[in-house]
Amino acid sequence: IGRCYWISGSFELAIENLEKALDLSNEFRGDYIRVEAIIAIGNVYSTLEMFDLALTNYNQALNIAEVQGFDILVSKALNNLGALHEELKNDQIALDYYHRSLDKSIEIDDFYGVGIANLNAGNMYFNLKKMKDAKNYLSKAIDYAEENGKTLLLAHAFFTLGSMSLDESNYEK
Repeated sequence: IGRCYWISGSFELAIENLEKALDLSNEFRGDYIRVEAIIAIGNVYSTLEMFDLALTNYNQALNIAEVQGFDILVSKALNNLGALHEELKNDQIALDYYHRSLDKSIEIDDFYGVGIANLNAGNMYFNLKKMKDAKNYLSKAIDYAEENGKTLLLAHAFFTLGSMSLDESNYEK
């Protein structure tokens, strides 16, 4: 419910429901759900551009996930930290987090995480004007998206490739 409120832009209700999820997860020692809720709260704060609170929540989620061995959530938290730094125009820091997310996703065979991390790394290389690296990572994201019917991932990758072509004045492409 909290995530739905976040997506629909009802941020106060999102926080309220995510805090209920935290209370319940603490009561029932549901650490996995607790980390998911903390990440979601970070997402709300990031959307509201309350970056210090988003950073605090993402780091807290990462710490708990690492201690508990929730590897898929480690990857997710690293990706969100990358996205936060991307928003703040800390491109190299964002790229470092995306690479850490990619490494973790590869380690645990989380292929969707690999696809997302490749897309995000490709975007950051584009921002850093490292076109060869950008195309390499975007190509991997496209391959994954096409093989697995991930239309949104595919759209994002092609958008970046289009932006790269525009940047190179290759308007036809």
